[in-house]
Amino acid sequence: MTDSPMTDRRTLLTTALLAAAGAAVPALPAHAIETKAMPLDQHGYKPANALAGTVPWQMLATTDSYEKVINGFTWVLPKFPPKVRELHGKVVRVNGYMMPLDTTEKQSRFLLMAYPQTCPYCLSVGSQYFIEVLASTPVTYSQDAMVIEGRMELLEQDENGLYYRMRAARQVKA
Repeated sequence: MTDSPMTDRRTLLTTALLAAAGAAVPALPAHAIETKAMPLDQHGYKPANALAGTVPWQMLATTDSYEKVINGFTWVLPKFPPKVRELHGKVVRVNGYMMPLDTTEKQSRFLLMAYPQTCPYCLSVGSQYFIEVLASTPVTYSQDAMVIEGRMELLEQDENGLYYRMRAARQVKA
């Protein structure tokens, strides 16, 4: 028996990323970068707070994107600024909201997002606002913001449109 599309992790991730790519992505105004302000999402939600010792979403949000045709397909690829590039390979902490990719209570693979999830198919932000998390110990699903620690990877050309991944990740106290 095969998994239904709702329980197939890859299908869920791909669907979420496609929805994000087709959704209206709020541009981060130039003044927001200077003042470290983040835009509200399309539903009026604020991003997770930057806590002491965590990488702020404001920094990750400075990653830009560009289009490149590879083997006849147009890819949207990240253009990481120097401060974000410094995170590659380092163990970091990020405060964010879980988007589960499975139907179980505990998640070993999920998306950590800057904004709370309002609809699994209605992502209102771009790839710079979420991180794929591969947890060493499953994390219990919660709608509350959580701090995740793991080794950050910057993804130059991910087939699912991801820019960031955390490996060997775990939930830590804020």
